[in-house]
Amino acid sequence: MGGRITDQFLKKIIKEINHEYEPGVGAEINSFMTYQKENINDYQLSFNENEEYFSLTITLANLNKMAVKQLFFQLMLFIEYSHATFYTFNQVAGEISYEVTSYNIDKKGFLLKIKFSSLN
Repeated sequence: MGGRITDQFLKKIIKEINHEYEPGVGAEINSFMTYQKENINDYQLSFNENEEYFSLTITLANLNKMAVKQLFFQLMLFIEYSHATFYTFNQVAGEISYEVTSYNIDKKGFLLKIKFSSLN
């Protein structure tokens, strides 16, 4: 798996890969989330066609940083592409977010923006 990087570096990578809509990515995310019912309260997945990224919003009972991190890495192991995976992390009051890109050797991949929040 890749690692945490700066926003500027991620934007440079995103410009160099093909991250147009790939239905398999959405199907894999939905499949993964289906098996996380005991860990999450709800989730919403969509695709922004203009900017070509998946948006995943996950609602948890409590926003525990370690639980979020574990869930994030489990998801990445499930959906990441073979060549590289990079992400940025941001935490503000009541919300943890990640921006991820993953791609194969042919520079075909996806961009995923994940937002974790709690019911409280």
